[in-house]
Amino acid sequence: PPPPPSFSSRPRRWTSGPGRSSRENHRATGHSKRPKKYADACQQVSAAKGTAFVDVWGSIYDHGQLSECFNDGLHLSSKGNQIVFEALMKTIAESSHLAGPEDVPLDAPLWADIDPLNIQGSFEDHSKKMT
Repeated sequence: PPPPPSFSSRPRRWTSGPGRSSRENHRATGHSKRPKKYADACQQVSAAKGTAFVDVWGSIYDHGQLSECFNDGLHLSSKGNQIVFEALMKTIAESSHLAGPEDVPLDAPLWADIDPLNIQGSFEDHSKKMT
């Protein structure tokens, strides 16, 4: 799962102004350890369930420039998406039950395999192939 939002890159007008206390401003600018706690909790659940864990927050945080990774403090920028993609591919490559990304099963047909005149049938055919 993605990390909780980081508000440090949001415009100042979103996090300050009339009616906001300094404590609220402090909280809104992301000066807390909550994102790390959330990532650690996700990793613990993954370990308990025996699933692979993609360390999205750690990968983004290790980059060092959070403002480059988020467009608005919540939505990933192209740089942030690239970092997440690389972390995902690394996790897949290191997984013992997958040889590579091509071994990840698809939940839906590829766009090129969808018949525009029979969209539902395309999904049904794909589901039959997967079982």
